Parts: sequence; structure tokens; C-alpha cells
Amino acid sequence: MIWLSRTRTKDRSSSHRVATRRRRLASLEALEHRLVLSGTVTTNVQQLMPSGAYVLNILGDVGNDHITITENTNGTVTVAGVAFGPNATTVNGSTSTTTPVGQTISAINVSLPGVNNYDSVTINGAGKNVSTGVDSISIAPYATSPTDLSQGPNLTLSIQNSDNPGNVTVTTHASSTAPHLGGGLTANIDNSTFGSLNINQTGCCPAHVELGNDTVAGNVRVSEGAANGDTIVLDAPAVGTGAGPGDFFGPTLLIQGNDPLGYGGGSSCVGANDSITVSTASVVNLTANQNVSATTKNGTNNKITVNGLQVALTSFGVRTSQGDGGLTGNGTAGDVTSINNVTSPIPGSGSPNNLNPYNLPSIYVVQGNGNNDSASVTNSTLPGNVTIIQGSSTTGGSNDTALVSGGTYGITTSSPSMPAVGGNINVSQGTGNKNEAAVANLTAFGNINITQHDVCGNTIGDLAQVINVTDNLTIPASPFTIDVNGTVTVVQGDAYADTTVMYGDAVNNIIAKQGENCTTPACQPGFSNVVEINKTTVTSDISITQGNWLDATNNGNYVAAIGYDYIGNQESGLYAVYPAPTPLSTSSSTPPGPGTGLATTPSGTVTAGGSTSIYQHYGNNQVYLGDGTGFGANDPTSNFNTGYLDIWTGSFGDSFVAATNTHVSYGSNGYYDVYGVGLVASSGYMIDGGTFGSFNTYFDGGGNTILGIGTILPANPSTYNTNP
Repeated sequence: MIWLSRTRTKDRSSSHRVATRRRRLASLEALEHRLVLSGTVTTNVQQLMPSGAYVLNILGDVGNDHITITENTNGTVTVAGVAFGPNATTVNGSTSTTTPVGQTISAINVSLPGVNNYDSVTINGAGKNVSTGVDSISIAPYATSPTDLSQGPNLTLSIQNSDNPGNVTVTTHASSTAPHLGGGLTANIDNSTFGSLNINQTGCCPAHVELGNDTVAGNVRVSEGAANGDTIVLDAPAVGTGAGPGDFFGPTLLIQGNDPLGYGGGSSCVGANDSITVSTASVVNLTANQNVSATTKNGTNNKITVNGLQVALTSFGVRTSQGDGGLTGNGTAGDVTSINNVTSPIPGSGSPNNLNPYNLPSIYVVQGNGNNDSASVTNSTLPGNVTIIQGSSTTGGSNDTALVSGGTYGITTSSPSMPAVGGNINVSQGTGNKNEAAVANLTAFGNINITQHDVCGNTIGDLAQVINVTDNLTIPASPFTIDVNGTVTVVQGDAYADTTVMYGDAVNNIIAKQGENCTTPACQPGFSNVVEINKTTVTSDISITQGNWLDATNNGNYVAAIGYDYIGNQESGLYAVYPAPTPLSTSSSTPPGPGTGLATTPSGTVTAGGSTSIYQHYGNNQVYLGDGTGFGANDPTSNFNTGYLDIWTGSFGDSFVAATNTHVSYGSNGYYDVYGVGLVASSGYMIDGGTFGSFNTYFDGGGNTILGIGTILPANPSTYNTNP
């Protein structure tokens, strides 16, 4: 190039030199426009020895690489860039390249270096079940700066209609030289078949992974970092004109909150508002964990949703885990786990005898110590068990809810030594206020256990419900029957105003235990702890224990109601009672009725084929048996029937017992002596109390029988001062 200024003589005037410089500058502006490409990608085909397999290596640069990889049916692979626009990318200096014919590609390795750049990879196969020779795929964005610990490249990935019988791996974290964390990840993998699938993203950048209508015979692992709002979705997207059949996977592990190097921090990187959704899928087993790292375990409002899942008969089933969400107060959103319609193949004839009772397909849900957590297992059919744990026996949040409802759990067998396996329902809640647990509308062949660890000082008690449950398998052994499991046990802690309700059940045994009714100074004498059993058939025994012997913090105020609706709820639906009703004055012999807040709806008959034992501590207690004239809705058909009956109302008096339409087949078992402890010979008294109190009241509502003979149920006259 010849500068125009150099053709001028040096004796030009200064004004002319200025004009010349302007013309020189103008000539520079006239240079032609050059297009700067966003990314540059190089490829090479490598033959591995001694196998002779051909591997396609694809290497991006630190720019924004956007490529499409097409697996062809003749064994070749085409890699295409983007010709124009902000994402323009060349491949080996051109718009695309295709591997040589005759060199069938068995593996594709994609390496994408950079720091906080934006890469896009699309892989198109020839069909979900159409082999192209490609066995495995590896995609690895990695950070290139040795000092940048925040993130590597951000990747948008799409794999569609691909058939790769080997391993497919997506790793979006560290380089080999420094502990870098991954950039953002958005992955959609649909209508494809793999041998195994491993997606691993760490750090504080968002991650969204969707797997739809895929088949993976081996392990599936999806792990996301600690950013807020991450998502994992297993679903069945539309295929052609109809819905896809969903995912078919081997053992499946889904993780959120993966922050192994501890770089999570700040409100944008605590693993909050994450979600895992599994719908219309079949897996060997499923594990879903949120907030797995110590630095991110307190993320709030995380959700695990499973709806429509089949698990293998020889697997452990479904396991989920969430951290300590909602720790900052009752108004903070807690975590939610919702599991619906999980099934397992029905064992064939004789095969149940070969099942391991300790490794049956089951559902196991764990939530942390935060407030407002919710866990539900509904409408599932499994040979194994259901367990929900919220908090621990020494720690736990408030306002947690746990529900197991609908479906069938456990199976029967032809083995006389093991007539049923599985079917245990276990719910455990921590020490917080106002926790609710319900087992409802299901059939089980194991035992049902609800444990609530509430403590003294809680201002609102817990609620436990067992509603419309069938768990009454027996073996005939004339003239008796032998119970097979079917024991419902509810244990509540020492908080004030705990409530246990059992309604509409058919079970073998009931055990209800409540701790101390610890009242607060502002609420003396305090609300009652209540155990109510209504409209229920019990094959064998009912045992109710309220309070703890000689505990100085206990003020009594217990209520036990059998065949009598003390709480006053409607017969249909689940109960929701906070707080419990104020107890009726125990110094009156007037029976409760409408207007007192007690027994305002019809009660249902309760039958216990064996013994009924009610053991209350301290004083100021109440027992209601049966319903009829002057009680509730005046329904004389609502009876209480039991083989044996024993009631101890505490040592310190001021207690009240009412019996109406109560039928005792044999009399007293003689469970309680005058101190309410130990076993003694039958005294003939069914109703007894201690010698330290006074003003106990027994009200006979009529219609009572012993051995079929109408009578007043015998009470110890020395401890029950009023016996009308």
C-alpha cells in the first residue's frame, strides 16, 4: 500500500497537510469488512490399537462453539458448524466435515475448553433402535483458566434418536490441572438408547436435565450442582402423533446440591427451589437426593415428585432424601416429597417364598429438620414397606405433614412359617410443634407404626391418624385365630394436647401411647391429650397408655374414647383438629352432649375380640365407652364390644368414666392393683383409680352387659366416689 501523504512535497502549507491527513484517515476507514467467527472446531479420526476401533475426537476453542453431530447409518459421522450469525462456527476451516467411509466410528469424544463461554452440541442419531456403529459418547466442557474457580463453559446439549449401546458421559466440571467447577448445563436427551448414562455438573451455575422416552439398560446417574432452581425431569414426551412410553432405566441415581469442593454460598447458591420430577418410567430402582453437600443442605422449597413408576421386584424400590429446608421459621417454605402410583411386578405362584423379606421393593423417604416439610406416598402397590422420616428423635421441625394413603403394601405367601412378607408402614416425626401424620385408605400385611417425638414446652401438640385401614390377616386355629402382623402402634411424645384418631379400621391389634401432657402456665389446666378409636374392628387387643407413672411434670388431662366421637368430627374424610376440644368438667355427672363441644356427630361401633386396657396417669382424666341415649347423635347401635375390660384412671382423682352400650364378654383381666401397676388376681372391678384422689365419677349410660347380662359395669367403690 502506498500512503497518499508520501506523494506530496514537503513545502506544502500546513492547511494542505491537515487535509492530506484527513484523506489518509479516510483511506483507512475504507478497508473491507471481515467476519469474526464465534467458534472454531477441529476434528480428527484416531484408530485405537490393538482393537482397531476408530474414534472421532472433536476439539472446540475458547469461543462459543455451536455444532451438530449426525450419526449416519453407513458408519460415518458428520460434524457441522453454523455458517452465519452470532454463533457462527467452522469445522476444520469449513462449515462441516464427514469422517471417511470405511472407518466406522465407534466412539465420539467432544472436548470444549473455555471460561464462562457458551457452547452448544446437538447429536442426531438414525433412530432410537437403529445402530450406526457408534458405541459411546463423551462430552466434556472444561475450564482453561488455572485461577478461575467459578465456572467453565456453559453447555446446551441435545441428543435425539440415538442408539449407542455403550456409555454416554457428560462431565461439566474440572479440568485436569485445577479444581474448576462446571458452568451451566441445559440437556435434553430424548428417544434414545444407551448402555449407561452419566451426567455430572458441579458448582453454582444453573442445571436443567430432561430425559424422555429413553432406554438405558445399565446405570443412570444425573448429578447437578448447588445453584438455585435446578431441575431434573424423567418423562415421556410426544413421539410422532402419540405419547411416548416413557423411560426404561437400570439403577437410577438423581442428585441435586452436589458441591464437593464447598464453593456454594450466598442466596443464589444454596440449592433452593430445586425440583426432581419422575413420571411414566420403569427403573430397576430409584434414588433421588437433594442438598447432599454439607454447604448446601439448608436449601428451601425443594421438591421431589414421582408419579407413575415401576420398579423391579428384586430391587430396593425408591429412596429419597432432602435436607434441612425451612429452618428459619414456620413461615418459610419447607421441602416437599410426593410419590404416587409406584408399582412392582406381581410375584408368580410360589415365588413369594423365595423373596428376601429384608430387601423387598419399598419406599423410603427422609426429610431434614426444617419446618413445613411435606411427604406423601399414595396409591402404590408394592410387596415391601413404606417409611417416612421427618427430623429425628432429638431434633425436628414444626408443621410437618406425612401421609401414606391408598394402595396395597406387602404380600401373602403359601408358607406357614411366613404367611406374609413386607407391608410395614412406618412414620417418624421430630420434636417440633403441630406435626401431622396419617395412614389412610389402604391395605397392608405388615405392622403400622407412627412415632411423634414432640417434647415438653411445645405450645401445640401433634396429630396422628389411622383412617380406613385394613390390616387384619389371620390364620384359623380352631377355636381361635392367630394374628399375622396387623398391629397398629401410635406413640406420641410429651407435648401438650396430642391427638390420636383411629377410624374405620379393620386391624389385629391397637397400641396407643402418649407421653406427658405438659401444660404451660398460661393454659392451666390445659387441653387434653386424646386417643379416639371409632368405627373400628380389632381382631384381638386394644391397649391405651397415657402419661408416665410418677412424673412430676404430668398434670393428667387425658381422654380415651372408644366407640364414642369425643372430638366431634364428621365421619368422612381425614381429621384436622387444632387445638383439641376443652375437656368437660369432671366434677359433674351430667353426660356430654350437643353444645359442649363434644360428641356432636354419630359414633361407630368398635369391637375388640380380646382385651381392652386403658391406663391413664395422674388425674383429671376421662374415659368414654360406647354411644347411645343422651350421648352424641343418640345412636343406640353404636356399641363398644370387648372380651375383657380394664380401666385405670390415675392415682390423683377428679376423673370421669362414662359407659353406654358397652358389652364385655368375660369381665376384668385384673390388670391393675390399687396403684395401677403390676398384675394381680382379678378383683372383679373393671374401672379403678388410685386412693390419693377423690371426686371420681362413673356415669352409666345404659345398655351395658357382662356375659350377655345387662348390668352396671363394676367400679371400685373406694376409688370411684360417685356411681349412679
